[in-house]
Order: sequence, then C-alpha cells, then structure tokens
Amino acid sequence: MVDRYDARWLSFYSDFIRGPQDYTRRDVYPVHVTASLFALSDDLAQTALIHHKATGKWFQPGGHVDAGETVRQAACRECAEETGLVAALPPEAAPVSIDLHRIPENPKKGEPEHYHLDIRFAARVSGTLSPDPDEVHDARWFPAEVLDTIDERVRPRLAAICI
Repeated sequence: MVDRYDARWLSFYSDFIRGPQDYTRRDVYPVHVTASLFALSDDLAQTALIHHKATGKWFQPGGHVDAGETVRQAACRECAEETGLVAALPPEAAPVSIDLHRIPENPKKGEPEHYHLDIRFAARVSGTLSPDPDEVHDARWFPAEVLDTIDERVRPRLAAICI
C-alpha cells in the first residue's frame, strides 16, 4: 500500500533497519523507529485518537518499538496501552504510511533533538475506549475525516487495507 509518495521513507527505512544499529533502541540518534496505528471503528467511519501529553495535540496511538518486537506488534501494543482498544495486524500487513518527524530536544530526559521514523498501520479495533491516564491525557472517537489533517494519504487507503 505504500506508494511512490512514500518511496523515499521506505528506502530510508529499509536501509536503516538493515544497518548495524538496533532500531528498537530509543537512544539511537539522530533517528529511531516508532510505530503507530490508525484505530478504526468496524464501519471505518471513526478513528480513535489520543491526546498526547508532551505536545497537547491529538494523534493516532503509537510509540517506541520495544526490544524483540516488530513494528506491527509495537503499533498494536501501543494502541492497547493508550486506548484500551485491541487490534490484530497480520504479519503481512503493510504500512499505510511512513512519516519522518522532528522531536525537539528534551533536557529533562537527556534527549537531544532527533527524528522519529514512524511506521503507520491501520486496523479495525475491538473493545471499549478506556484511555490510560499514565499514558495519555485522553482518548476519543473522531470522524474518520479527521485523518486528513494528520496524513492525507491514509483515508483513501482504508478500504483496501481494512478488508
């Protein structure tokens, strides 16, 4: 599902994970991999978003990849931890998009400015939306159209991805 628009990130991602560093480590700078999930209602009309503690913005659930985890597993785990919703991504699930974004320096955590290479998946979810206050400020259902403000490539791909 990743098209030519994403080719530059896919190429970078492929080279990066084949490199000598462990991409699952959050202390790998200047770039490390994160994973996220566009959590969708059964009819694909709604998506669950989390209110991010550090930025104060609404995003899809996601976060760092733990050691020994695949990006698919990380996306599902982060969704469950942050929203209480359960997603199942098959091993062959393709990302819906790949995004490289800047993370500002965080002196409190001892982190320099760096980048997250976010591998984004989409899946229907089950369960009850129950945000974990240790993880996020809030989680809510939004109309799927809100995805266009996060990544305009996602919504047109949902029907093909979430069969």
